[in-house]
Amino acid sequence: MSAKAKNPKTWWVTSIVVAGAAVASIAGVGIQAYVTERGLSHPEVVSAHDVTGSFAAAEPQAEVDNGQLGALIADKATDPRLGSFTGVVSDTSTGEQVWSVNPDEQVRPASATKLLTAAAALIALGENDQLTTTVHDDGSGTVVLKAAGDVMLNDAQLDSVVEQLSDTPVEAVAMDTSVWPDEPFSPKWNKDDIAGGYIAPMQPMMLNGARIGAEYGDVPRSTTPAEDVAQALAKKLGVEFVGAAEATGPAVASVSSEPLAVRLHTMMVHSDNVMAEAIGREVAVHTGYPATQEGSREATLAVLAEHGIDTSGMEMVDNSGLSTDNAISAAAFVRVLSTVASDPALRPLLNALPVAGGEGSLSARFGGSSGEGWVRAKTGTLTNTAALAGLIPAENGHTYAFAFICNDASVLPARAAMDELASSIRSF
Repeated sequence: MSAKAKNPKTWWVTSIVVAGAAVASIAGVGIQAYVTERGLSHPEVVSAHDVTGSFAAAEPQAEVDNGQLGALIADKATDPRLGSFTGVVSDTSTGEQVWSVNPDEQVRPASATKLLTAAAALIALGENDQLTTTVHDDGSGTVVLKAAGDVMLNDAQLDSVVEQLSDTPVEAVAMDTSVWPDEPFSPKWNKDDIAGGYIAPMQPMMLNGARIGAEYGDVPRSTTPAEDVAQALAKKLGVEFVGAAEATGPAVASVSSEPLAVRLHTMMVHSDNVMAEAIGREVAVHTGYPATQEGSREATLAVLAEHGIDTSGMEMVDNSGLSTDNAISAAAFVRVLSTVASDPALRPLLNALPVAGGEGSLSARFGGSSGEGWVRAKTGTLTNTAALAGLIPAENGHTYAFAFICNDASVLPARAAMDELASSIRSF
């Protein structure tokens, strides 16, 4: 690596509107975040979910000594809490790799895998893509609920369907789930994780991700998510559910999902495995691959490769990172994250990433550190595995993409060590 990184032309750098966290007061108020834009201060306090961010073209930044930063990171990367550690830090303002350790080693990344899924979805579908679930009238009194892959349907949407059907005679409800092949559960997953709240049988319509009695969180999931939607609609209509049928009649009602950018934010902040797998299947359907786990994986990698992102060597077996058989290098994540800094198609990925100290899987991390409110990153957690990959606008005016992956490590100590590493980049 060079001693100094120069910036001879205009690069995409951050002018990120991020949450700078305000520590909860002694009185016990919830975590809130001050919104800060580099060079400007905004005193108003907003909730974490109001935080937005973007990249903008900027003039060349000052010369910085990335060699010094690399040495600083190298010293901290010897921390034994990191276990079997791989990592990469790259200056997105110059393209220079600042530091790495075993960057191309294929390791277990856990939910950091969702970064690849999100990037492929933005490329293939665009940030405004929506899924539309329709209801069809077969002409004999039965309406057929046709699934489109929306796993976050909710009770209010079913009420909307009932209202739209007010002039349609309905005697029964059937369902059409043919948009996805019947491959509900991967052999790479543990069925105990359904009751554990981490995954559900992958069927192309669900209420709140098949959660039982909740809208978010790792609560037990249903084993019959598509049927649950049809049964719920039938109950609201006061009719019976009669099973599967082909939707052949005219559409008489419909509801649409949130735009993809909103769904990606929800998926990333809550690290929702069901949403990640569903979005992978959405990419597969759009690009002509089978909407199976294998087809979704292949579609994701193909979309990234066609967009110029090197996917060689990856062993990506699902779109969520739930499987312990995933093997992806730290360098691969940094390649995706660096592209965010130069490619408008991927820029919404920044907004999808949780804010340190402010949102979701990072809400209770980075407290009181220099990275709090500045680091945006995707976490990853499995047994003896912890990962953190994202973007950091440093105090020197440059923006750094990073990926840290710890295997064979105790999760909580590894998280603390990675947070310290990321904060050291912010302070540089």
